[in-house]
Amino acid sequence: APADGYTVGASKTIVLIEDHAATRRLLTLVLDRVDAHLVYAATGLAGLEAIEAHEPDLVVLDLMLPDLNGWEILSWIRHRHEPAQLPVLIVTAYGGEENESRAELAGADGYLAKPFDPQELRQAVLRLLGGCPTY
Repeated sequence: APADGYTVGASKTIVLIEDHAATRRLLTLVLDRVDAHLVYAATGLAGLEAIEAHEPDLVVLDLMLPDLNGWEILSWIRHRHEPAQLPVLIVTAYGGEENESRAELAGADGYLAKPFDPQELRQAVLRLLGGCPTY
């Protein structure tokens, strides 16, 4: 079990759409402790393909990608999946209430501004995956 005592189990799949390698490594360090299967995509198009191929339980999405932007990807997801079917957590360098409100209106289930607190990220992922504390 993860060191912090929280887990959702490897039966859950997270697609991580993030082009910045250092951020991807940090997200991996945090999300490895959630004990879910991680699928990586460094571009929006690769992210869409990963969602189709892996039918994930959660998408962690950066807004600024080299090809498609995160808003386009979020719109694509919401046209195909209800929030209860596929929650989306936005993790972006573009903080601020305006973007957070836009994300909520566009159908995102969570929003974290970079740099994010690892514990806050872990809690958001567990909440969206329906994970609970293990004792």
